[in-house]
Amino acid sequence: VVGTYVFFTHIAGDAVAYPLIGFLSDRVGLEWAMLLLPAVGMLGGLVFLLAMRTVGRDMRRLAAQRADAQH
Repeated sequence: VVGTYVFFTHIAGDAVAYPLIGFLSDRVGLEWAMLLLPAVGMLGGLVFLLAMRTVGRDMRRLAAQRADAQH
């Protein structure tokens, strides 16, 4: 699962990142464009932290759905 996540993250991220950095570099300068990269990474980490709060509840709901489907 993690390998699939990393694969698709790189496919999607690498396809968009370089043109986006180039575009931003032309508008605000390379230094500011490069400073946005860690901010995007931190935003992604925040999303993971928020999603982590629902994993237990989601797993219990999935187990209940599977149990209902078997009966």
